[in-house]
Amino acid sequence: MPLYLYKAINQDGKRCSGSHFSASNKTLYRELQKDGLRLISSKQSFSFLPFFRKTIPLEDLLDFCVHMEQLDRSRLPIIDAILSLSENVENARLKSVLFSISHDLHQGLLLSQSMAHHPQVFNSLFVHLIELGEKTGDFSSAFSRIQDYLRWQRDFQTQLSKATRYPAILFGTILVMLGLLANFIMPDLEQYLISVSNGQQLPLATRALLNTIHLSSCFLQMLLFIMGSYICFVIIAKTNTKANLFKSYLSLRIPWIGRLRQQLMISEFLYCFALMSDEGIDLLSSLSKSAESISNIWLKLELSKTIKLISSGHKISEAFSSLNQFSPFIIRLISLGEETGTLPQLLLQTADFQLKNNIRKLQSVLTWIEPTLILVIGSIIIWIVTAVMVPLYDNLAVYDL
Repeated sequence: MPLYLYKAINQDGKRCSGSHFSASNKTLYRELQKDGLRLISSKQSFSFLPFFRKTIPLEDLLDFCVHMEQLDRSRLPIIDAILSLSENVENARLKSVLFSISHDLHQGLLLSQSMAHHPQVFNSLFVHLIELGEKTGDFSSAFSRIQDYLRWQRDFQTQLSKATRYPAILFGTILVMLGLLANFIMPDLEQYLISVSNGQQLPLATRALLNTIHLSSCFLQMLLFIMGSYICFVIIAKTNTKANLFKSYLSLRIPWIGRLRQQLMISEFLYCFALMSDEGIDLLSSLSKSAESISNIWLKLELSKTIKLISSGHKISEAFSSLNQFSPFIIRLISLGEETGTLPQLLLQTADFQLKNNIRKLQSVLTWIEPTLILVIGSIIIWIVTAVMVPLYDNLAVYDL
């Protein structure tokens, strides 16, 4: 729902101005009239949000679910609860979405139908659990389940961020250092070292450094070209289905990183599947909705094949094992859950185990990467000092003679 900037006259005849989320100018006029304001002029606030759309932080969505659960337990109508939260939430985009949902609810839509209009904010699991709450009349239980899912996602993102933050800073430092050397420092320094060498050949360390800087300059230009090409490819993939499918496939084929991303997505799929199964949702619907929660299109299509196999009479463990996307350990746990009737509980344990195992693998690799990057930075600094100081000392020795 867009944000409008308006100018109006209040009941005392004084001019006032402000901002208000509304579906259209006509709706804005009626809403301001209810507040005792007479609209003079209005314009839609321009924002770069449509072009650089940021996701709503998980903490804000978690707070929204907590408040909705408490408001439902206090028997406040859903329309009033959504309107109350939309007026008090701080995140601008979430405020806009809640105002839009409030408007849809007044138009007669169900809460799940209105949330489905905002797939970037509320995924299929969110919508399906709310739809189940509408059928049972127990919204508080639905929002409680969604809180469990959001907390699981938050813990995963927190651990991933902690594990990758420091290596990313070190790697960025190396790139910035090479960029500064190649474009600002070494060109002038190269001329100076040549001038002080008195026609003699520069030391091997100096020549190696200069050649490396020239190569790194070409490498950085190539890196910028690759990044620009990738951005263009991503933009094209948003409008082209085949290009988007190819991008999704390539992202999972990056050595080690692609495999890790795939395992993390499978963990999320298993967690969603467990939540829906535990709520009593039928098997095929749980699988299809859980697959929709995955962002990677190629993996989503691969998982959708299991639905066809299961609908044709295969067991869940047999269908999953045919895709070669699940480890033997996961297949054994799923098979055990089918035999004992405790599939949702085992799926939750499997998802948690999968997540912790992947994070542990990531941390073990980064444990070696961090000191390696520090050694690389130290080696570069020592190399630069040696390559610069040796010609200067040689020049001073000539003057002493």
